[in-house]
Amino acid sequence: MNRPDKKITDMHSGHINISRKPGADKQLIWNIPKERLCLRCKVTFHSDWSGERICSRCKSSGVWKSGSQF
Repeated sequence: MNRPDKKITDMHSGHINISRKPGADKQLIWNIPKERLCLRCKVTFHSDWSGERICSRCKSSGVWKSGSQF
């Protein structure tokens, strides 16, 4: 049986969104902002996308900028 499923691959994350709904490819899950816990300091912060897991305070620290392990 040949099904006309759409397969849309996101260029940045490689996620595949399989849907038959019209317009389903317009908003992928990775770009939905939400509150997340920082992986470094465990403080809740506003994340603009699913890959943003370190808060701006931790990113501005010298340890983060130096690239050393924390």
